[in-house]
This record gives sequence, C-alpha cells and structure tokens, in this order.
Amino acid sequence: MKSLFTRLIFRIPYALSGLAGVALLVLSSPAGAQDGTTSSLPVSKQKIVIRTNPLDEAKGGVGGQLGAWMGYDSNLTYGSGNVNSTTMVYEEVIPALSFKLNASVHWVTDQLHQRFNADSELQYGLEVGAEYVQPWEMTTQNGSYNDPRFNGFLKGVVFWKPSSHFKMELYEILNRNSKTHYLFKKDFVMSWIDNQVGMIAQFVPGDGLLDVALSYNLGLVLFEDSEMAPFNRLDHQVGAIVGYRFLPQSQLWLAATYDFFQYLDGSGRDSMPVKFYGGVSTPLWMNLALTLGGGYGLSITGNMPSTWLATASITYTLASKLKIGAGYQHTFTDSLISDYSDSNTFSLYAFIPLGSRQMIQAQAGLQFVNYINVYYGGDATGDVNRSDTIIFLKAQYSYKITKSLLGTVSYQFMTDQSPYRATGITGPGDPIDNDPSFMRHEIYLALQYLF
Repeated sequence: MKSLFTRLIFRIPYALSGLAGVALLVLSSPAGAQDGTTSSLPVSKQKIVIRTNPLDEAKGGVGGQLGAWMGYDSNLTYGSGNVNSTTMVYEEVIPALSFKLNASVHWVTDQLHQRFNADSELQYGLEVGAEYVQPWEMTTQNGSYNDPRFNGFLKGVVFWKPSSHFKMELYEILNRNSKTHYLFKKDFVMSWIDNQVGMIAQFVPGDGLLDVALSYNLGLVLFEDSEMAPFNRLDHQVGAIVGYRFLPQSQLWLAATYDFFQYLDGSGRDSMPVKFYGGVSTPLWMNLALTLGGGYGLSITGNMPSTWLATASITYTLASKLKIGAGYQHTFTDSLISDYSDSNTFSLYAFIPLGSRQMIQAQAGLQFVNYINVYYGGDATGDVNRSDTIIFLKAQYSYKITKSLLGTVSYQFMTDQSPYRATGITGPGDPIDNDPSFMRHEIYLALQYLF
C-alpha cells in the first residue's frame, strides 16, 4: 500500500499553489477572484482583516452574528464522473445536502470601519469565529463523506496613524480548515492551518504628492495529518510600492515583491521569486477608474521562470451604493504540486445595494493555470506538465428582514477542466487513472442574526 502522500499528491489543483488559495474556497473563489475590497496593485496599502457586514450598522464595541445555512451540493467530492474503466470512488460525483451553523463575535473600536480615515490615531479590532458543517451525501457511497467538519478563525488588526505623514497596520489572520476539499479528492476530512501575520507601513512626506508603502507578510500552511508533511510551507514576502500623484486623482507607481518559499521538510524545493511592476492608476470619467501595470519576474533560486507580469482593473463606484469592476492578472508563483504555476485570470465583480435593506453581490471569472514539472511521490506517474481551465461564479442576494435578522440566498458554480491524467495510484478502486476535472453547483438558504 502506497503512502497517503503518494495517493494524494497528484490530486491537488491550482488553489494550493498559492497561500491565499489554501485559505479560500469560496469558491472559495479561485485565486484572482475579486470581492470589490481588494486592490489590484501588487502591494496593497491596507489588508482587509475584519470586514463590516454591508447591511449591518458600523458600530464599535462587541458585535457579531449567528447563522444557520441549509443547502445542496452537487459534487461533494469534486469527482469527474469518469468511472468507465473501474469502480473509482475518487472519481464519483457524490451529491449531498449540506447544513451549516456558524457564529462569530468581534470587539472593535468605533471607527475601525473607517481605518486610516478615522478621526482618532488608533483603531483596532479582534474577531473570532467557528463553523460546524454537516453534509448528508445522497448515494450512500461511503459513510465517511458524512463526517462533520469544524472550521474556525481568529483575526486581529491595529491601525495607527500618528500623523498625516505616517500610517501603520499590523494584522494576524489564523484559519483552521476542515473539509472534503477538491485539493484532495479523498473520502475523509482533510484539516490544515493557514496563518498570516504581517505589517504595512505607509510614508507620505512633504506635500503628499509622493507616498511609499513597505510590507511584510509571513504565511504558514500546516497540515494536521503527519503524512502530509511534504506540503507544510512558510512564505516570507517583502513588498514595496512608491506612488507619485499627478493631477487631482491620478498616480504613477512602481512596486516590487520578494518571496522566500520554505518547505519545512527540507526537501530542497525552496524558491525565491522576485517581481517588479510599474503602472498608472487614474480616473477615466466621473466615478470610473482604471489601473494598468506590467512588469517582470524571475527567481533567485528554484526552477521558476523569467517572464512578463501584468495587472489591470477598471471600476465604477457610486459612493457606497454601487461598485462594479473587472480585472486581469498574469503572474506566477510557487506550487505545491510542481516547480511553479503560471496563471492568467480574468475576473468580474459587482456590489449592488438596493435601498437600505437589500443587496446583491456577485463574482465571476475565468482562469488558465499551467503547472510546470509536476511533482510525484512513490510510484505515481503522469503528465510532466498540467494545464487547467477554471470557470467560477458566485452570486448572493441578502434581505434585511428586521434590524437584526438577515436572510440570504446564494448560488456558487465552479468547474475545473484539464486534460491532465495520473496513474499508478493506490486507492479504493485500484488502480486509479485520475481525471482531476470536475463541475460543481452549490445552493444555500441562510438566516443570520446580527447583534
């Protein structure tokens, strides 16, 4: 019997190739999906840690939410449905009902939602949350698919603005994930820790035409299963951006990032990519803004490429009532399943309040990801490189029934299609000729109590 590592390594698609992808499967959206709050610049001046519910009152002190979710998952195991040659549990499409209970509580200062625009020089907040998920698979394939999952997070942030010339943000984001995940098509619950801690300092000398932001982020991916130790990784990232304002609202900027990806098992897969960008952010018309940038990346150590980089976004914003945007990004990063991954991502997002009690939020995108020199363990073999085409969509409608009661209906779609195949894997239906492609639909109804 081959090790768990051998059986699973070939199953990891793109999301684990970047640290952020491990923490999210909102799709949690594939890397590159935008939620309307993130910057398209390579080095953000702020990191959104504690978010304000758009339909909740922005207030200080203690608050939170209790939520109950009921839904349907068309593909609990992310199977491809390719079961023509043998009975392969990994490849089955397993539909399931899904029930979730979650709760979170935060303690924040009165103006934390305004961050650096607040009147006082110090804003801070702490938030903790937990989630219980109970799937009920509808084919009785394997009882372990119905194992409960327990997720949780702890977040803390401090904003300090002693003067108009200096601003600093410190943050900590700890996530514990436990789920049947498309990263690992396996009939048990996979659990891992994702932690990010860092700081961002912004300097605005003189008359404010020039500003400089420096950042450091330490990311950790740590799997709870000892056999997954080869995936445990640290990512040290240092970033800098220099912006020069011209005209009333336009800005020229130069940015650079340096990463040190360090595998904790000492496998020698460490890498150090460096990326340089330049670009412009400017209004095109009233409430319409454009960011265009490009650059070049290379690796000091490791087997990453020397290649071009690009980032672009266009957004339309009408105060707090409407935000619509589109973006494109080309980049590369360290990958847990290969030497590196190279991706092109096209994304759309919309944030549309309908009065004070209703809201529509949506994300969609298309991503092309290439994995170069796929890594195999044990006797597993397969294609040297892998190319994935990913389409994702998430739409959510919320209605504030009372001041403290929020109703939500959401739909989420994701498909990952790839010609990639791997063989020589030992599993429930030996042998497995793996097809990592899948298509998944999720529909949820929720009732949340805000306090």
